[in-house]
This record gives sequence, C-alpha cells and structure tokens, in this order.
Amino acid sequence: MGDGNPNRCYFTSDGNSYGFYNSSYGGENSNDQIYATGLCRGDIATDAYRRCLNDPTFELRRLCPNQKEALGFYDNCMLRYSNESIYGILQTRPLLYFMSMNNISTSKGPINSYSRWFSTQVCSLNHNISNFRTIYGLAQCSPDLSEQVCNECLVGAFGDILQCCYGREGGRVLNPSCTVRYESARFYDPTTVAPLPSPPIAMSSPPPSTNT
Repeated sequence: MGDGNPNRCYFTSDGNSYGFYNSSYGGENSNDQIYATGLCRGDIATDAYRRCLNDPTFELRRLCPNQKEALGFYDNCMLRYSNESIYGILQTRPLLYFMSMNNISTSKGPINSYSRWFSTQVCSLNHNISNFRTIYGLAQCSPDLSEQVCNECLVGAFGDILQCCYGREGGRVLNPSCTVRYESARFYDPTTVAPLPSPPIAMSSPPPSTNT
C-alpha cells in the first residue's frame, strides 16, 4: 500500500519542449495516491530543467512535511503536489503577484496589447509603445492544458495583472495553471523562448464546379 508520501515521487518528462514534468505514486486505494507536477519557465535551457526543480522539491518537503497538498512558486519553476489528480485540470487559485515599484501613466495600453498575442502555451512579445520604451512580455500555460483552457487561464491572469499592477512598469501573476509577466527590461532568454505564432495563411476559395 502506498503511503501518499511526496518524497517517493520521481518526475518524468512529458516529452515536450516546455520543461513540464509529472509523477504519481501510491497503491490501489485512491486515498494513498500522490500526484505531482513541475513546470519550468519557457525560456530555461533544456539541460537546466531538472536542476531548476531540485531545490524546490527539497524545500517543499521541509516546509510542508505532512500536508496532502502543496504549491511552490519560484523564479524559474513551479512545483505542486496533491492527493487528488491535478493533471489537465484548470486551477487559477491560489494566486501570487509581484509588481514594479515604478509607476508609468500608460501601463494599461501595453498590457491590453499583449492580450491579443498571448494565446499559445509559451510565447514572448517585444512591444514598442508610442512615446514609451519597449515593453517585454512572457506568458506560459501548463502544457497539460488544452489550448482552449490555456486561453481561459491567460484571460483570467490578464484580468488579475490589471487589478494588481495597473500603472506599474512591470508586473507578474502566477497561478497553478499559467503565468503572465511584463517588464520594461528584457528578463527572458530570447534564444530559447518560443516565438509568437505567425498570422494564419488566407485560404483561397475552391474553383467553381464544372460538372454538367
């Protein structure tokens, strides 16, 4: 019988390029199951994924030794475990946010302009605002979510970032399913983050039928 101990979970790669790992451990009794997921930031190099998760794994064990659920947000990754299945399930709370101490008068403009683009699971955007310097943004969903659920999560995160960080030069919102961040200085590695999707190619109409 499993003991529901998160220490027994070993992360395995989900086979994608987003640094996503998941694990489960336990016996036949569902009460003994423990589920865990780990997600690294999309601009972290592949060889740094596991290294990024090692310290948070030990930290959660120390801070939450007897809890059935735990969630840790870190600069480059997120780690969570639960006694209930969490794979592919949207969860937007609890919420953590950070904001710049510097104020600007046009922050709502750049944030709203990002929302048109943040519709993929990992993407970045450099945006030049008229009469303002370049703004850098990064958004990421947990890759076990569908595109529709990812979009739903990001829409909610943008609402949260407008509430917490309106008028600030930078802001960051993190929840268990997605993250959004914008800054006035580049904070991500542009060589590893996924590019923005190209606009869809217009499809020409099929030729008219010539059947007689």
